[in-house]
Amino acid sequence: MSEQIKFKGVFYRKQAGGEDKGWALFLSRDDSTGKSYAVFTTKFFPKLRVPYEIVLQKNKRDSFNLISFVEVLPDLYGNLERFLSSSIPSIGKVTAQKIVEKYGEDFLEKISDDPNMEIPELSEKQREELNSFLPQHDKQDIDFFTSNDLFYFYETLKSKIKPSKGSYIKEYKFKNPYSLFFENNMNIFDVDKFAILLGNVNEKSFNRFEAFIYFSIKELEIDNNTVYRITDIFTELSKHLEIDYNTFTDLFIEAINKKVIKKITYKNHDYFSLYSTFIKEEFIYGFLLEINSGSDEKVSNYKSSKLDEFQEKAFINAVTKNVSIISGGPGTGKTFLIKELVDYFVSKGAKYGDQIKILTPTGRVSSNITKKSGYAASTIHSYLSISKDDEEIPAFIAENMIEKWNALETLIIDEFSMVNINIFYKLLTNCQYIKKIIIIGDAHQLPAIGPGNLLNDLIETNKFATYFLHNNHRSESTEIFNHYSALNKDETPPFKKDVIDIIDEDDLSNDFISTYKKEVKEKGLENVIVLSPVYSGKYGLIELNKKLQEVLNNSSETIITKKERGIIVNYKINDRVIQTVNRNNEGIYNGDFGYIKSFGKKENDKGEFVNQISVEFNNIDNSKKVISYTENEFKQEIVLAYAVSIHKFQGSEVDTLFYIVNKAHQTMNRKKLVYTGISRAKKHLFIVGSVNYYLQLIHNFKFEISDVKTHIKIETQKNKGI
Repeated sequence: MSEQIKFKGVFYRKQAGGEDKGWALFLSRDDSTGKSYAVFTTKFFPKLRVPYEIVLQKNKRDSFNLISFVEVLPDLYGNLERFLSSSIPSIGKVTAQKIVEKYGEDFLEKISDDPNMEIPELSEKQREELNSFLPQHDKQDIDFFTSNDLFYFYETLKSKIKPSKGSYIKEYKFKNPYSLFFENNMNIFDVDKFAILLGNVNEKSFNRFEAFIYFSIKELEIDNNTVYRITDIFTELSKHLEIDYNTFTDLFIEAINKKVIKKITYKNHDYFSLYSTFIKEEFIYGFLLEINSGSDEKVSNYKSSKLDEFQEKAFINAVTKNVSIISGGPGTGKTFLIKELVDYFVSKGAKYGDQIKILTPTGRVSSNITKKSGYAASTIHSYLSISKDDEEIPAFIAENMIEKWNALETLIIDEFSMVNINIFYKLLTNCQYIKKIIIIGDAHQLPAIGPGNLLNDLIETNKFATYFLHNNHRSESTEIFNHYSALNKDETPPFKKDVIDIIDEDDLSNDFISTYKKEVKEKGLENVIVLSPVYSGKYGLIELNKKLQEVLNNSSETIITKKERGIIVNYKINDRVIQTVNRNNEGIYNGDFGYIKSFGKKENDKGEFVNQISVEFNNIDNSKKVISYTENEFKQEIVLAYAVSIHKFQGSEVDTLFYIVNKAHQTMNRKKLVYTGISRAKKHLFIVGSVNYYLQLIHNFKFEISDVKTHIKIETQKNKGI
């Protein structure tokens, strides 16, 4: 490790970058020697010309990395009286002179060391203004965090919490520091280091165990399971925490007793779940059963000659039952059925948007339904005014939205396979006066990212009326419909030239590239997509996007460069990109496609001119919407989108689709993933890879066993005596 240097000084110039870019290069100066240093930082950004105690470390370039910067009192060189009278508006020369005479030239040091020091010469207003000039930190805290390489943790801590005792060390010495992980979403490993250094935990500390067991099971929940064998939990925990099995079992029993963990016994086997996840599953299942127990309604005075026999049964089921499930693949008329249902409820006096609402898991699905049905659908996240599943709804928003949520009586949720337990629980707990829920989706598609397999689990309970749609209503894609339907039945799927083609090559060049270019030229880039199940490797999305960018947009100007999983990726004007997080206030959502349109300087709220990147998106009415990003926002929220993941494109459809199938993705190539991917194609499907491997893969699907285990599934199996 390079030697660190420490000095008192200032940052006097920003040479390059800035907070909007996520990095900056500053010039700093040592007050005692006058020596200047070029300082690189990526996390926190100091103010110019403010006195700091600065710690730097030499990097491999001709500059230094910023390790810490702590605001200190300025050197006044015996001019305290002048400083007080000129820097603090409410303190005049007479008051300043009295203070210096009574308390001395080290007055600022005294009041910094003792913030509660009584100063009768100052009014309340003068004291407030003086305090604003003093460094806002505890000296013991500063020494502790900087000496233990926790400076950035300290800065994050300051941005989230103000200690009631004036010091974070004093605050958490006798308080559970792991509350910072649970309540403030702070990095568990930084929190753990902080707790250990405070000396109030050891390897048998329950508070520490509780935090890491929660973190470990949350990591496991990403793959949909909500219940686990104890050995699986111990294996995952051991990746993050050094603990022997005997200590683990002792603390695990304590976690069960304290309702951190829920024990579930089935067929003489013990399974375990996070108690909080168990409560969510219990609530969801109980809520739906309670609604469903109400009296059935009757269909009256509504006819439609446009519904096929399966749609008509599903329609009657949805109208008469309080909880109903409709499952069907792409092209089976789910969106048309949604429109018919809303038309019916509106004709009976329900007001759309108040008493009845269509919600979806993604913005792209919402846009699709809105265009086709004429009814404005919303994402579940935007309806709840949140951007992430685990985000708490602010109290002031909840107060303003409660009337809207309480008015909702009939809820239609589309693409329900993409809805996980966390977001559905949050929706139901905030909309407690719902009388009817119509769940629509495709049970053969991939489950949501996160805990639960709700669509399949609810169907398998046999507690809720369920109808399946079977007929294809896309006249242009009968062959594609038959292809993925055969795959679902574990049959050899049919091919047809110029509709379902195989590009039988493993190097993703030659035929693939020339065919891709031809399709884009004939149909337009917005009507062509490439899907791959992985990000890294030769056939992964990062390399695919680089290759396809070179084919379509090689000559455009590079405006941003960033590393993605260790690979340098350039972003250029006119590149096709995709939004990866929700921007509810701007109507842009995770999964929305756009095009980079411009790059240039723009004045921000602070009056600074910073780089801005403009990305153009399509509105529902096909008008254009331009969103501006700082460099830092762009790097965090935008990725290239000539090729995208199956999860990212789930719920969407496209005229021409290239599906990458390769042995290198063997562990990913499961039935639901392949089905979800290929069924996005409307007019032309290209399977890119070995035809023999593809057919062998489909043959092996019949031997797959669904291995997603949840509390609802176990309860269903118990009830059925399975």
